[in-house]
Amino acid sequence: MVEAAIDAAIESKTPFELEHRVRRLDGSLGWTHSRAVPSLNADGRITEWIGAATDITQRKQTETALEALSAEHARQSRLFVQLASTTPDFIYTFDTAARIRHARKGDPSGHRIQTAHQGRGTLQQSDEG
Repeated sequence: MVEAAIDAAIESKTPFELEHRVRRLDGSLGWTHSRAVPSLNADGRITEWIGAATDITQRKQTETALEALSAEHARQSRLFVQLASTTPDFIYTFDTAARIRHARKGDPSGHRIQTAHQGRGTLQQSDEG
């Protein structure tokens, strides 16, 4: 992948830019953002490349962790909706400050369902059904 991107940049005489895996000095794998711009002579031939490589390992690890958290949040939200839609019980969720974020009184018989969501400091109620 890296070699192909470099070859393409050489062939087209255009800047090279790529985020790619690298093996670090300690043997672990990391991520680097590499960018290089060709310097051309009067004949249009590449004489050198001027570039830089930046370690982006921490950013990539943070992105991976965020994706995992987002997937887990989506899974929990689907589970909550499934549970709330099949029980007549009062169900609620709250945040880390103990504020109710979502409350729902369901009715599996298909009658009205009362739902309340946290919005700008107050619970907003609506009827579904």
